[in-house]
Amino acid sequence: MKPHPAENDSTAQRTRQLLTESMKRLLTNRPLEKISVSDIAKDCCISRNTFYYHFRDKYDLVIWIFDTETADWLFAEEETEENDVAILMRLSDYFRENRAFYRSAMAYEGQNSLRDHLYSLVYQRLEARLRRFLPRTDTPEGERELRFAAEFYTTALTGLFVRWVLQGMEEDIEGYHDCLWRILSGELLEGYLNAGREQKQ
Repeated sequence: MKPHPAENDSTAQRTRQLLTESMKRLLTNRPLEKISVSDIAKDCCISRNTFYYHFRDKYDLVIWIFDTETADWLFAEEETEENDVAILMRLSDYFRENRAFYRSAMAYEGQNSLRDHLYSLVYQRLEARLRRFLPRTDTPEGERELRFAAEFYTTALTGLFVRWVLQGMEEDIEGYHDCLWRILSGELLEGYLNAGREQKQ
């Protein structure tokens, strides 16, 4: 992020805060695609040039807001299952507190979207996690399987989370996590296969 030549650190921080407040305010009334940089600049009484000293575009601002407001706890270093659940719960609470903003932000599917950014963050965490537990990752076949597994899990996790956001964040997110865990652990598949065996007997 480029510093504005006429701003010191505290002034730059205040400018970014004004831009954050403006974007959140505008996103409560219209979709992200309908908001321009000029709209944001006008709302917080700065110039377009000042905006571009801080952010590449409006999508960059949305991602910066997300990263900044979740930086202290999202995807922490601890790699326990309990921590995964805690992260999911905190993320859902944070999205609910900023419901209008994130419903609009997540609805956008184009280039440099928050959806893609969240996918990348989750993928990096899951790939690192799987790399410690899956064998044979030192072969081309093992590496391919690891990346496929990371992509599969990431698509499932982020897909369900985005669906939950777009549907209004009313459902209990713990239910999503519990159901997904039963699927990924093989519990549901095992029950299905056992039921089939019992019917044949």
